[in-house]
Amino acid sequence: MVGGALQTLIAKLLVTVQAVTGYPLSTTSPEVSFVPHAWFEEHVCTGHCAVLGFLPPGKTIYLDDRLDPLHDLAAQSILFHELVHYAQAQSGAFTMLPDCLAWHEKEREAYDAQLRFLQQLNAGPDVYERLGAHAPLEPCPD
Repeated sequence: MVGGALQTLIAKLLVTVQAVTGYPLSTTSPEVSFVPHAWFEEHVCTGHCAVLGFLPPGKTIYLDDRLDPLHDLAAQSILFHELVHYAQAQSGAFTMLPDCLAWHEKEREAYDAQLRFLQQLNAGPDVYERLGAHAPLEPCPD
């Protein structure tokens, strides 16, 4: 992925994250690391999974190396979703909630923001088809 072009896109998307979510604009940008899908199956899921982006604690977003956010709106929206998580982390949002509930609220907010982002860009039905429906969140234990 072209470094300067990707950094420009990240900066632009961070401004959009601020506009869509109201989170303060971060003074730092996260790193983006493109990894093989097997990385997600090893580090995020237990075996086969549909995860294409992940932000663990820290400042590195991991994206599936098959994604091209510079040229594909569906891939760009996945990066946008992860940048919402980055803004959440930078702002300290949801830290007062129990871990599972906080995770649910972060995901709900990131998916809602991703949908608004795609709507603002008048994404066609093909983009939504390629993204598919996100898996329902597992209920939190009592």
